[in-house]
Amino acid sequence: MHIRAAQAGWAFHYIAEPLMTYRIQHEQLTGEPGFREHEVELWRRFAFAPGSVEESLRRRFLAEALLSSAAWKMKQGQFGRAGALAREARRVEISVYDLSWRARVTSLVSRSRLTMQFAAGLVRLRKNARGILPAR
Repeated sequence: MHIRAAQAGWAFHYIAEPLMTYRIQHEQLTGEPGFREHEVELWRRFAFAPGSVEESLRRRFLAEALLSSAAWKMKQGQFGRAGALAREARRVEISVYDLSWRARVTSLVSRSRLTMQFAAGLVRLRKNARGILPAR
């Protein structure tokens, strides 16, 4: 809805204060396997005027979604697909400094199958250790 409003030229304004709170639950949609693919497809479908702020934001969101999907595929052991998604994200031509730290790490780790396997092993180890280690 917001993307179509931006495409139609509606004005948006930034409000520098939180307007809502939310909590994360294990059963929410973002944990579903297909969620990330849907997000990637959403950002692929839209386009704005070349060089516009809106197009820059769309490209950043597309790169973030691709790298999020790549990270999910790494966790599942689908290293070939993870690498392909990360390569596509790098072709979006967005500055690495415009990405979140998680997306930066995913982009770096996804450059070789060995580093992806190592990172996936660390994630599994961390997940398994949660029940053993004391809370911070």
